[in-house]
Amino acid sequence: MPKFQQAIVSPLAVVVFLASAASVLPCCRAQTSARSGNDQQGVALASFCDQSSSFCVSARRDASSETITYVLQSSLPGWVGIGVGGSTMASTTIYVAYPDNKGGVTVSQRKTPGHIQPTLDTQDFTPVRISQLPPWATPLPGSVITAAFNRSTVPSVAGRAISTTGATPHIYGVCDLSASDGSPSAQIQQHIVNGIFTLDLSALGQPASTGTSAASSSILDPTTLKTLHAALMFAAWGVLTPAAVFVARHLKSRLGHAWYVLHASVAGGAVLALTALALLFIELAHPPGAPRTPFLGDDGAAGANAHRPVGTVVALVLLPVQVVLGLVANALFAPGRTAVPWWDRVHWWLGRATVLLAVAQMHLGILLLGGSTTVLVLYWVWIGTVVAAFVVAHAAWGGAVHHIKQEE
Repeated sequence: MPKFQQAIVSPLAVVVFLASAASVLPCCRAQTSARSGNDQQGVALASFCDQSSSFCVSARRDASSETITYVLQSSLPGWVGIGVGGSTMASTTIYVAYPDNKGGVTVSQRKTPGHIQPTLDTQDFTPVRISQLPPWATPLPGSVITAAFNRSTVPSVAGRAISTTGATPHIYGVCDLSASDGSPSAQIQQHIVNGIFTLDLSALGQPASTGTSAASSSILDPTTLKTLHAALMFAAWGVLTPAAVFVARHLKSRLGHAWYVLHASVAGGAVLALTALALLFIELAHPPGAPRTPFLGDDGAAGANAHRPVGTVVALVLLPVQVVLGLVANALFAPGRTAVPWWDRVHWWLGRATVLLAVAQMHLGILLLGGSTTVLVLYWVWIGTVVAAFVVAHAAWGGAVHHIKQEE
């Protein structure tokens, strides 16, 4: 073919080719766009990072498989954990991640009846091994722990499902102290940073939503409120109650009528007031929107811990009854009596039972709050000191004085 014909045909061929390609490419672009849109329609993304920059979680919900992938990150080297589906440790399924001492990370699913060491739970659990942060996850600057796991939107545990129509409550905790080992059942230390937040994975095909911290019902966080509750209860039942009993048992003959004023003021006034204030603090510590459970229970875990039912009996039954019995005993006191009336005896023995239950109750409270062995030892050293004081007083001054007129 002559060169001038080649010069004419070549541009013509290019034009024909481009025209053909143009008729095809829009279709391909439309198909690609539609296919991408279909993928996004079945996916929802959400993330939350705390203000201390020590914790971040990203979640991806796949509606077609009813699966959510969580990615946890922490800037603290000990462990990072998240509770899904509730606002308390007992109302959530807990996932904890920590270094496995082999260059990797162990992800452990756990459960607990309260604010105590969570135990291993392997039911319906799938850890996910990741070598790098997924592109949809929000990066946490300075992160030293990154771990992932899959979770069904409809778990087998009733009441812990993840909402597909709105926000779902979560809790988190991080610690700078390492786990006892790299096994899934390793012991972990109490968190030093923790909180409550929500994630909304209901909006499919939309940009990632940002989780929000749950608003507190008080200017104090739940952990502080629980600590104040414990401190007030110890002051009321570990210090003031034994002091009131000591006055009634050993100081009647030394103080005259003042013994009753002091005993009633402490036992019926200060102990009652501190107990009421402590109960108020534990009520304020209840996370807003968290499910309510019967008062005679433990966050839905039957028989897991007796702190709540014992506390119910001591604070709301025995203490008011004791105050009423004390007032009745004083009102019916007869200076010339020759025997101790039955209501006095009921007051004595019910008081002893109340004190013993209170001692056990404080021990259970320390366990529920996650107190260390040192705290437990110090508590029992104090109880032993109180008992020793009563023994010494009994040896030096004898038993209680009951104001009975001796018949001649």
